Amino acid sequence: MATTPWPDAFTDTVRAHVPLLRGDSSLDPDAALADYGLNSLRMVSLLIALEDQFLITVPDELLIDSSFRNTRSLWSTIQQAAAMSGVTIADGTDA
Repeated sequence: MATTPWPDAFTDTVRAHVPLLRGDSSLDPDAALADYGLNSLRMVSLLIALEDQFLITVPDELLIDSSFRNTRSLWSTIQQAAAMSGVTIADGTDA
């Protein structure tokens, strides 16, 4: 399995909120999340789940369309929010 720049918990949470991603397919970091079925309602649900998962709050200034463009941009947003919240999140590179 390829190493991702994020933890498995992030992948699992994203997978739970994008209905068009089959369980056995890889999560392309640059594929549009909308292509996986992420719409505005699922986006809100995903955001809440990620905030709960990583014990962070994503501030309003980070809630822009480009934050949810793809998995890479979403992970970057989560990392920024974590840094702003003083939370350290281990990435997936040492897994």
